[in-house]
Amino acid sequence: MHIRNCVKCKSDQPARLVRSITSSMVSQVYWECLTHKGAIDNPRKYIAHEKLKASNIDIESIPIVEDYSDQIKCAVIGCVEIGGEYHHFAPKHLFSDEADNWPTAYLCLKHHRQWHDLVTPKMCERLK
Repeated sequence: MHIRNCVKCKSDQPARLVRSITSSMVSQVYWECLTHKGAIDNPRKYIAHEKLKASNIDIESIPIVEDYSDQIKCAVIGCVEIGGEYHHFAPKHLFSDEADNWPTAYLCLKHHRQWHDLVTPKMCERLK
């Protein structure tokens, strides 16, 4: 565990490094007070991963206290939806391994189906 005195409490209460995972799967590291269970800074200040790595801190060992990764933000309209889908703009069945070099995005189920219904309607049979 990584310990630091809490600036917010203005006392010697311990704080630790914790991580949150955003809906776009970004890992964000910040200091959390062990006493009041919140960030020691307001607004929360994130620590760059490069700075942590330079200090020989293993980012994967930092506990995750907030995980929004199952709440995917749709790239079309920005709505947050649980169970969003990862979309390849170059379908693998048409582009083979080259598809991995093309852009991807998360889409809500509605927009993912809409895209495939318009662009690749015969890609697969769907139950409707």
